[in-house]
Parts: sequence; C-alpha cells; structure tokens
Amino acid sequence: MIRYKKKLIYIVLIMLNVGFSRCNNYRANGPEDTSVFVDSVPKNYLKLLNIDHNNFSDSSRGIVFRKTTINKFRSPISSFLILGKFYLQIYMMNPLFKGSLKAAIKESYIDARTDINNRYLLDDNTDMEFLYHHFKPKITKQIFIDIFGSNTKTLEKNDSISYYHSQIDNFWIKYNQKDENDIYGNLKQDVLTQMPIEIMFLKSKNKVYLLILSSKTSSTALKENLLKNLLKPGL
Repeated sequence: MIRYKKKLIYIVLIMLNVGFSRCNNYRANGPEDTSVFVDSVPKNYLKLLNIDHNNFSDSSRGIVFRKTTINKFRSPISSFLILGKFYLQIYMMNPLFKGSLKAAIKESYIDARTDINNRYLLDDNTDMEFLYHHFKPKITKQIFIDIFGSNTKTLEKNDSISYYHSQIDNFWIKYNQKDENDIYGNLKQDVLTQMPIEIMFLKSKNKVYLLILSSKTSSTALKENLLKNLLKPGL
C-alpha cells in the first residue's frame, strides 16, 4: 500500500505541471524510461539565482529557462541558457547535509573517460554530453569528483562551496570511489577542443546543489566566476 501511494503521488506531481513531454535521451540499457520534461522549476532552485524567483527567466540578465527533467530515481535537473551561449544545469544532490563541503569533497585530476555499461539520462545540448545515472544515487557523507583537462583551478573551497574552473575533456562525480559514475561528462566524438566549464557544489540550508555552467560550443570562452555572478549574493 505504501509503495502504491508513493507511485500515485509521483504521477500526480507530474500531471500538475502545466506541460510535459517524454524524455527519450538515454545511453545503454537499464530500467524503463520514466523521465519527462516539464516547464517549471523547483522554487529552491530559483532561489539560488539572482532573479525574481516568481519567474523562470530574466531576459535583462540573459537568463532563459529551457527545461526541467523529472525522474523517479533522483531530484529534478533544471537547465537554463545564459547570454545565448552558455548552458547552466542545477541539480540537488543531497536534501540533508549537515557537514562541511571542504571536508566532504575529494578531487582527482586523471583521465575520467569511462565506458557506459548502464542506463544514463543524456543531456547533449552542448559540445559535451552530460550523463546522469538512471539509478537511485547511494548518497554518502563524501563526494568524489575527477576533472580531466587543462588550466583547472579551484576558485573557492570552504564549508559551503567548492568551485572549479577548467578547460575540460571529461569529468565524473560519485559518492563512493568503487561505484559507477553517478554523473559523467565527456566531449562529443567530433569535438576536438576542450570545453570551458565551471562546476560548483553549493551548500544552502543544509542541502547540497550541483551547478554546472559550460559553453554551448567548445570554441566559446568562459570567464572565471561567471557562474558565481549568476547566484544570489550571500548564499
């Protein structure tokens, strides 16, 4: 009965959105595709951005909402077009985190290229493919990130933020080093130049968010701190 109620609540939540479409962008094999695109944004995501949180976009600042992907295995993933040439993704990784990001996040910088053997939700709206594992994440107190590229910098790291800028070939994020990648990014096969990208882990009100800002095309430069400048001051 409890399982039935959870399923019913999930279906109702999906149908309450103004509009939605089926998501068919997947890699490899795995559970049935249960994802949909909706035209709304979680309020807690909007409150991170330096815009009126009653609106999904702010054309005066070049922020245009694209879509939110809802999947029963993980939190929604919302995407925005920035200044017509950058692509922002927002995703809540952990709904309850009381620790320090500085202590929790472990970095490495080796080639993260990985063969995809399980089903992943694919976002291919840029010269880089972003893949989210189509299984429920095994959330732990630690987060591992591997960034492989050039000119990689840690712009800021403290208890509430871990922020990186890079010219990237690939990256992965996982909660346990022995697990498969939970989130994975890799240049498309026909792309020959590294992708400018900023990756941020942000702790706000005991929740951990992942924000990824990349250029739409690998040839477009991305200035340091552009992602942080999109956020509300004081987060």
